[in-house]
Amino acid sequence: MIGDGASGSIGGNDIYNNAMAGVVVTGADTAPQIRSNRIRDGHSDGISVRAGAGGLIIENTISRNKGEPILCESGTSPDIVGNIIQ
Repeated sequence: MIGDGASGSIGGNDIYNNAMAGVVVTGADTAPQIRSNRIRDGHSDGISVRAGAGGLIIENTISRNKGEPILCESGTSPDIVGNIIQ
């Protein structure tokens, strides 16, 4: 989970078989870069953006999650570019 105004990055990871979303971004002014990850086989959403968060979601491969590949709640503003959804 990335929150409380964080702006770091997550990249090059294999994120799989999670009980919750693979990556959760939450909170106003939270704007991380999520780049070049493989997010797969989870039991919820691949990436979940909540509670006014933003950031950059770029060049990830998101596959076989039981929820949405990328869930953006109302009031969020991520830039989503060049992801592969399978």
